[in-house]
Amino acid sequence: MTRDRLVHAEGGASFAEVLVAMALTLIGLAGAMGAFQAAERSLRAGMLATRALTMAESRIEAKRSARWDRLLLDDLNHDGVPDLVMRDDGAGGDVLAGDGVYSGSWDQDGVHLIWTVTPSRSGSLAASGQVILEARAVYTAGEGPREVRVRIAWSGVNPSDVKSRAGTRTKTLPFPRIVPHSDGSGVIDQVGEGVDRARMGQRVWLWNAAWGRAHGTAAEYVVLPAPQAVPLPAGVALAVGACLGIPALTAYHAVTVDGSVKDKVVLVAGGAGAVGHYAVQLARLKGAKQVIATISNEKKAALALSAGADSVINYRQEDLVKRCLDLTGGAGVDRIIEVDLAVNVGADLQVLRPEGEIVVYGSGAAEVQVPFVPAILKMARFSFFIVYNLKTEDRLRAEAELTRLLAENRLAHNIAARLPLDRIAEAHELVEQGRTVGNVVLEVS
Repeated sequence: MTRDRLVHAEGGASFAEVLVAMALTLIGLAGAMGAFQAAERSLRAGMLATRALTMAESRIEAKRSARWDRLLLDDLNHDGVPDLVMRDDGAGGDVLAGDGVYSGSWDQDGVHLIWTVTPSRSGSLAASGQVILEARAVYTAGEGPREVRVRIAWSGVNPSDVKSRAGTRTKTLPFPRIVPHSDGSGVIDQVGEGVDRARMGQRVWLWNAAWGRAHGTAAEYVVLPAPQAVPLPAGVALAVGACLGIPALTAYHAVTVDGSVKDKVVLVAGGAGAVGHYAVQLARLKGAKQVIATISNEKKAALALSAGADSVINYRQEDLVKRCLDLTGGAGVDRIIEVDLAVNVGADLQVLRPEGEIVVYGSGAAEVQVPFVPAILKMARFSFFIVYNLKTEDRLRAEAELTRLLAENRLAHNIAARLPLDRIAEAHELVEQGRTVGNVVLEVS
């Protein structure tokens, strides 16, 4: 999210055309500003949000073409006659009289539009020479059946969010406008038909908010199906809740899919990462006989060991295959939880025991060449999954178990960076460039 300040003008009170900067257009819900999801069923995937944005942009475009002497006049009905004069009197949409900010407001089709003209320096508007325009589209959207509205406290930034923004999976945007991030946390403040009203005020963590939907958690509010808002146990910080939807659910499924890891040897690739850190803990909690984690530096080694790993392998400094076989007495590992199959598949097959499992949740390349002969001779089993598409029964089981572990304070959480929402671009860069070890979250409210 950036604020463009494309401002130029002729000085004084001339009739020169003024190009007014478009600041970040904000959408509010029920009197608050921020872009968020309206009920998909009743609003057809954010039609009201689109209308609000369109109205705000239209007002800005009108100001772009306004002459200086008519900058505070607005012809809202497009009949050639001004319907409104922007004022700095503390009335209507104006916040504070005499603060130098001229405001106007208008209600149409369920949207309350507020726009302001701010001189670039103190003094009269004419003397400023240039101005900045901001527009806010505020609307109220009801929840659909079996939906809840959540006031977002924290929004989680994951590698998949970065990949979606960068167009890694597809260059075609699925929606005209997208509010990113699938993970988040907050408090339910409204419920739709069919949802127990006792959920009002409930602290929750969210999953799949931006998966197949136009509006994720990088906003003040989000509306989504009630099951996607999972109660957060008392005593667990809301910031932690923003780390669960992708990292913790992925880790849980990777550890538990296709049978128990009890009394088995588990290798966690990237044991200090957002998913890997949880996977090491869960493998230990689920009774693994030995947990080995790969890492790339001493800081990550300490993190993986503190999470419960018996041993770590620095793949940048050590022979991964030899070290892993040494740690297992030459027998190899029963299960590998793999973050990058494209890079590691060869080594994985060398350290895997016969009939062992490689559980894959990530790859640095879309196409992966699997060495056929080593794989078939070991009768290796590959299990691929994406957390967004977990079966309902698998997800419910994971939610229940994570809830229990959270309530018992048996999970450690590693939040590497906490930034305000207006630094979302910086947060994406941190994740994209791998400059943090752990989760990155944005504080919304």
